[in-house]
Amino acid sequence: LLSRRQRQMCIRDRIKELRIRFYEEELQKQQYRLQYYQLQLKPHFYLNSLKSLYGLAQNGKNEEIQKMLLSLSEQFQYIAYDLTAMIPLGEELTHTQNYVNIQKIGKGFPIHVTLSAESGLSQVEVPSLILQTFVENSIKYAPVYGRTLRISIAIRLEDLDGESYLPVSYTHLTLPTT
Repeated sequence: LLSRRQRQMCIRDRIKELRIRFYEEELQKQQYRLQYYQLQLKPHFYLNSLKSLYGLAQNGKNEEIQKMLLSLSEQFQYIAYDLTAMIPLGEELTHTQNYVNIQKIGKGFPIHVTLSAESGLSQVEVPSLILQTFVENSIKYAPVYGRTLRISIAIRLEDLDGESYLPVSYTHLTLPTT
């Protein structure tokens, strides 16, 4: 027979195992959700890009078409890889700015975006497309005719109870076009 102390240790060990399994299952579910959303992003982005290029071609804006095609080729290369992977924050900032450049060319309203991160954070791993999602939603849902869309994203490192995390400060405004 096991002593009371041994039974308690066995129970603690079993609880620990169950917690770990629960967290792993939750993490897997979140990974599946992220993959699902990222798969939806690809066709949506492709179709919108083609429509923008068509509009530029109709208006004879060859220089803008060339810029957009270069930016699109970089963006397609980025999203063609495993979007479930973690990538350095600096790379995510670069690709988010590239996305903004594509949108500036293809949209019919002014867009001003500021992306910033504290120094030393460029190698911190983040989920791919995490910042682009904020920008994409602002461009899609926030514009007001005759106004300039301003988006600001600032990232810093903070410590809470011994845990480090990256809070993202995000704002978007629509201001009268001057």
